This record gives sequence, structure tokens and C-alpha cells, in this order.
Amino acid sequence: MEKVEVYFQVENGNIVGYHSDEIDSKNLPKGTKMVKADVENPELLLGLEEKFIKEENIERLEHEFDTVFIENQKIPEQQSIKKRLKSLLLDIQLAEELDENVSDLKKDFEKLKQEYKALKKDSITKVDAGRSRTITLPNNKTNLNGDVFPEKGEIKSITWSKIKGSGGKIKAPDRLSTTVTDLKRGYYEFKLSVTNDQDKIISDIVKVKVQRKNNEDDDD
Repeated sequence: MEKVEVYFQVENGNIVGYHSDEIDSKNLPKGTKMVKADVENPELLLGLEEKFIKEENIERLEHEFDTVFIENQKIPEQQSIKKRLKSLLLDIQLAEELDENVSDLKKDFEKLKQEYKALKKDSITKVDAGRSRTITLPNNKTNLNGDVFPEKGEIKSITWSKIKGSGGKIKAPDRLSTTVTDLKRGYYEFKLSVTNDQDKIISDIVKVKVQRKNNEDDDD
């Protein structure tokens, strides 16, 4: 796929839309600017921070978007729709400023709004940090796989933290599924904390035991 020249619409540091032609800054809402870039799939950057417009980040997203930002982070579908709604709303505002026909944009906005309402469910009320497990050295890493219920509840933030144990490095503490490396012999507890759409923090803990080969585990 060939790269195309687009102008990203950035509002307060976040990418909210893109256009084939540059728009006069006078016609932009306050706190909004245009950033020029050459990309293959500009839609992949919507909702992300402006830093992802950099060439090296774009290349990574073009090839790894599905696994990095969908499977590992488990972004709920309604979050994606909310970002598209925001982008459409800004497009409507800009089109009205330029005296363009906005009837089709408004139809798309209303249709998407109904999709969002149909998806919206109760707020997240439960978090599961996964089952406790034992690993044996020299294997010194393990996966942390968290879940939220209901699954389509809106997530505002995700944080994994170590509350017990010596050593260990959490690779991506802001994703539901991540990896812990550099574990040493001993006992660990990792806490998963999720903030729901009502700013309530819900947590759960998973225990991990790291032992030597042949269960050679001295008493502490």
C-alpha cells in the first residue's frame, strides 16, 4: 500500500481526525492544530497521542496495531466508537465553518451514536488478576492476564503493580495482559487495578511462586 499525504487534526495533544488538505488554523477550534504526515493507514492513529505521528511509530503501528493495541490492551469496542464520534463531531463543526454540506456527516454521527448506546452496559464491577502459579528457574518470567467484568465496560486506566517480592520487572503495567521478567527465587504478589467510567478503582491480586529446579526451595 502506498503512503498518502494527510493532515492530522490534533486537539490538546491527541489525534482526533485527518484530512487530505490543510485547513486554515483560523477555522480550527481552540487547542487544535494540523500536523502533516505521510502514512498508509491514517485511521490507525485516531485517538492516539501526537507522538505516534513520528515515522518510527507509524511504521510500528502499521504492522502491529492489531496485536499491540487490540489483543493485549483489550480496548472495549465502545471506546473506539467514542473516539470516532468525537472525530465526526469535529468534522461537522469544521464543515459548518466552511459552509459545506454536513447532512451526510450528521447522518453518520447519529448512526454511530445509536451503535454506542446499544453497546453501553453497566460499569465494570469486578476485576480478575488471574490464577496463582508456580514457575521453576531458570525460567524467570511469566504472563499476567487480567480480565474485567462486564467485558464491555469502559476502562479509564489499567495498572499492574508489585506489592510483594524481590526483583521482577513488569513489561507493560498499563495493559490487561503483560509479562513479568527478571524474577528471582521467592514469593510475589502482583496487583491489578482498573479504574472504571465512574472513577472507581477495582483491584485483584495474583500470587506467583518462583522455585529452583527439582523443588529445591529453602525455607525463608
